[in-house]
Amino acid sequence: MRLLFRMWQDLHRRNRLACIVACIMCLSMAPPTVLARRYPYGVQGAHVVHGSVSFGYFGNTTTITASDRSVIDYISFDIARSDIVRFIQPSPGASVLNRITSARPTNIDGTLLANGRVFFVNPAGVYIGVDAQINVNQLVASGLNISNADYINDQMNFTGGDGTVTNQGDIIATGVILLGKHVINAGNISCPEGHIIMAAGERMFVRELGSGVIIQIDPSTGSEPQDSLPLMESEPGVLNQGNIEAAGGRITLGAGDFYAKAVSNIGSLSASVTTGKAGRIDMTANVGQISNTGSIKARSDSGTGGSIAAAAAEVINSGTIDV
Repeated sequence: MRLLFRMWQDLHRRNRLACIVACIMCLSMAPPTVLARRYPYGVQGAHVVHGSVSFGYFGNTTTITASDRSVIDYISFDIARSDIVRFIQPSPGASVLNRITSARPTNIDGTLLANGRVFFVNPAGVYIGVDAQINVNQLVASGLNISNADYINDQMNFTGGDGTVTNQGDIIATGVILLGKHVINAGNISCPEGHIIMAAGERMFVRELGSGVIIQIDPSTGSEPQDSLPLMESEPGVLNQGNIEAAGGRITLGAGDFYAKAVSNIGSLSASVTTGKAGRIDMTANVGQISNTGSIKARSDSGTGGSIAAAAAEVINSGTIDV
């Protein structure tokens, strides 16, 4: 009887050991548990390079108080869907440069608020998600870099970087400038009596002229061989498949020397006329094609027209143009 009991104990012990070994093997072969988002959201690794800046945190809201011409470098700057980032600036004309130095795009999926001008510069790109709500005085989002000296001295020279800038959210501002190797709007941008610029290229010079803005895309340095031809990109430099509206204002879409299809509009462009102000829409391409299969409007309901201009080697229209 004792022998049988001992045999039963040995068998029971071996079975338990086998179960433990099997469990360990299963755990070792199981895929790792994902404990975080693909990208960690938040404002991380902030370093104030120029100006006076303070950060405040309360619940899901980050408040950044910044003096004019402030420059802040970040390891990452992302806004989650339920989060809010608010900039407090001394005046509507005051600006702050937010430069992201990581090798991945900035993701804005939540709410961004500012009473002044905010620059987001990330050579890896800027992505504004479908749930994003942006309400600022002016927004500049760039996949090209800018030096601190140029920014502080109001020399808006952007160069270096292959980042794409994409908007799928809602942007309301008095001015919006989106710059990158490729620029895509699939959301809504509204600038009543303001200026909206979407430009693609490797170098951009942006200048304020009176109440307007002018932009040069891939300007010649004088050092390029006269017989050299740029390698053409197959994807559109600038693509609008959303809604862009600047009532009584101006819309500018342009691309540089590297795009076979430079500017493509398959959405809606509207610079409808307001009282006493005519809207204007300009589309330019240094080399490639401009195509419209969507709608372009620079006209009021009363019939008073604004202006629409397209300048490129080839212009194709199979959409609607109302001026």
